[in-house]
Amino acid sequence: TDREPIIAFLLEIFEYLIEEKECIKIVDHKRDNGSTALHEAVFHNHKDIVQYLLPKCNLKIDTKSDYLPLHHTFKGGKCSNDEIANMLLKRYLEQFEQNGQGNPEKLKKKLIANTPNSSHWEHNEAAYEEKIKNFFKEPIGKWKRRKKTE
Repeated sequence: TDREPIIAFLLEIFEYLIEEKECIKIVDHKRDNGSTALHEAVFHNHKDIVQYLLPKCNLKIDTKSDYLPLHHTFKGGKCSNDEIANMLLKRYLEQFEQNGQGNPEKLKKKLIANTPNSSHWEHNEAAYEEKIKNFFKEPIGKWKRRKKTE
């Protein structure tokens, strides 16, 4: 498509700034509305940029606008990009466990409780909650088995 060269160029810029110039702070830089580069990449379904930024981002479950990058994968009452949603949920889970913040059940509850306070969000709420619950069905079991064997 016409956008592919632009996305490739943006990735080159990120790589240059982050890896060559060591401007890692650019990854978590927030705009006036509280969104980051990851928010924008998710919102516009730029999987390559999301994939590049995710390992470098500090995913917090709060933003100034109350929208998590994950929220931007839901439009029109459904998950509009399942692949990006799964990538984000996996990263939230990895980061949550790395930071010793508790088990995945606690993260699941925290993600479900963090929904935007917006009338535009109401029609997405059920699909969002269902996606999170379905995602955590298998990883929670894996997490419990892994803990028992340690």
